[in-house]
Amino acid sequence: MILFTVASMACGFSPSLPALIAGRVLQGIGAAMITPTSLALFREAFHDPARRGRAIVYWDWRLIFFVNLPVGVAALLVLSRVAPSPHILLTFATCVASAAVFVAAQARGSHPMIPLDLFRSRAVSTALIVAGVTMAAFYGVVFLQSLYFQQERGASALETGLLFLPMTGLVALLNPLVARFAERFGRIVAIVSGQLLMAAGLASLCLLPGNAPTLLVAFLMVPVGVGGSFTVPPIIALILDHVPAELAGTASGAVNTARQLGGSLGVAIFGAALAGQNFMAGLRINLSITALLLLVLVAVSLPLRHAQQSRH
Repeated sequence: MILFTVASMACGFSPSLPALIAGRVLQGIGAAMITPTSLALFREAFHDPARRGRAIVYWDWRLIFFVNLPVGVAALLVLSRVAPSPHILLTFATCVASAAVFVAAQARGSHPMIPLDLFRSRAVSTALIVAGVTMAAFYGVVFLQSLYFQQERGASALETGLLFLPMTGLVALLNPLVARFAERFGRIVAIVSGQLLMAAGLASLCLLPGNAPTLLVAFLMVPVGVGGSFTVPPIIALILDHVPAELAGTASGAVNTARQLGGSLGVAIFGAALAGQNFMAGLRINLSITALLLLVLVAVSLPLRHAQQSRH
């Protein structure tokens, strides 16, 4: 926490771009130290799975990061005007190579940062994939609909933010109900219900005509946000249920990495699919493919219900 706070202050007073980048790197290191530890504390503090699930739902710190959305959208709009560069391809290739080296090191090292045995659990592997795709769908919709409202419908930045309020506001209001729902019907049912809600919202947005009333568009975005609120907390609780106590911190870091990676890839892939074609056509392609992927994950997630029941 000290590192993150000091790094934030350094970013605010940075005199140059290199100093700002260095501050942001330190922020990331601080956040990477905080999040896995904080989630691991739930495993230590709440031994009962039902109580742990309720605690994860009420620990809804994610909502504060919606403050970053307007700034992120503005940055993406600027970046969308930048011509393709060989440096971007080189950076992407470096990331892929680094990932391969990291996996090899974890497989061969005597003290791996992320034991690969963690992913042998079908519940953990499936939950991580669902977490990534859910965040890709959520942030991808935020990105696409921001462009849609402003570029296609002529809404101002303020109006666009207000149009997002029904989706984001209900996430905060419904989160306390997620724990009760998951406790009564099971975490897999909550996860699957969230995926189906998100898929329904994406399909509805895909079928809308380009000149549909903006309030109707905002209303149909609600299932995407509500589906996310029904999906993410049970995923975290499910993963913590299926790992040993000593690996709770590692598993927490893995699920947060999957979520952040999914959100980043969602924005990047959705944005790339818009390039070189009609905006509405690209938007519908993105939404329809993501909806189909969520339905596939529903089929993959349902068998986990039997494994969850056998543990209890």
